[in-house]
Amino acid sequence: MALPDKINPDELDIDIVSDNDDISTLNCRESDSTDPLGVQDFLETKAQIYSKNNLTSLWRVKYKGKIVAFFSLSMSSIGLDDVPRSKQVKEMTARYPALLIGQMGVDKNYRGRKIGDAICKHCIGLARKFNERIACACITLQTTEDKASYYQQYFFETTRKLRNGQVAMYLSTT
Repeated sequence: MALPDKINPDELDIDIVSDNDDISTLNCRESDSTDPLGVQDFLETKAQIYSKNNLTSLWRVKYKGKIVAFFSLSMSSIGLDDVPRSKQVKEMTARYPALLIGQMGVDKNYRGRKIGDAICKHCIGLARKFNERIACACITLQTTEDKASYYQQYFFETTRKLRNGQVAMYLSTT
């Protein structure tokens, strides 16, 4: 059966990875088999270690019972350099509490079907819910410059270029 061009987000099951979920079968490499953001490397070598040591929480996305994507979330904080001047609180001199989207990967067979959109919307919703009960001023992530435009459609702002060639991005939760 052929996959639809766009998967209805209501057909996706997004939840924290359980003991019954095997995310290691995902292939999140680029079409040319590269891994510029280290997503596949993280999935294969670090994901379970980080999760077991409470360094990240792993989430999976299922479509019709099959795991088609994953992402990782962690509590974090960002410095003033990563907060746009228009969003800075005048009295704030230290760090802002943030939700970090650490890694996100969609299996290559399911790309281009709006699964990444559903993940972004889910993460934004979670951060806003967190902010109702605990301080979570923003969402932050790092990506390559060529992928930054993807996140800009969700109003993420590029705040600075990093030494590794990536960019830091920011989205306010208010």
